[in-house]
Amino acid sequence: VVGLDLRPLSQGAVRFATWLSKTSNAEDGESVVGVHVLEEEHLRVVLRYHHLDEVTKSAMESARATVAQVDAQDVMKEVQVVRGMRADDSLAAARVYHHADCIVVGRQAKRESHRVVRLGRVARRLLRSLPCPVVVVPPDMTEEHLGPGPVVAMTNLTDDSVSAARFGKDMA
Repeated sequence: VVGLDLRPLSQGAVRFATWLSKTSNAEDGESVVGVHVLEEEHLRVVLRYHHLDEVTKSAMESARATVAQVDAQDVMKEVQVVRGMRADDSLAAARVYHHADCIVVGRQAKRESHRVVRLGRVARRLLRSLPCPVVVVPPDMTEEHLGPGPVVAMTNLTDDSVSAARFGKDMA
């Protein structure tokens, strides 16, 4: 599952998921589902001026445009727009629904950035609470940045970290 932020922040995540699918040992590559969450707080403001169908349609068009900008339509055939209280909870539910191995999200800071805030609210919450691998990708990541090199798998020394360690081993 790739969390789609409709700003350019999720382009690196989409590129990573595309690379992961193409280099996978699976016969047809790993299946990738893009999910954009319309959060309740945002909807309360927007629905004063627009109908829900209009907001959902616009979000779907933007999500598909994000996927098309990085030429990932052949890998990310399914794009969803869902409503939820919080994006991190909705992405976690999407992971369970799709039986996904991990969630891939973008981060705020670029690769060489020296920003103090590097992770957004959703990435921080997913990393703190989700008992599955979470891959956080800088927005300017390209396939040239991937390949041989170290794989870092973080752990909190509980059984929940086993899947992250296995995922890191498979990535390596």
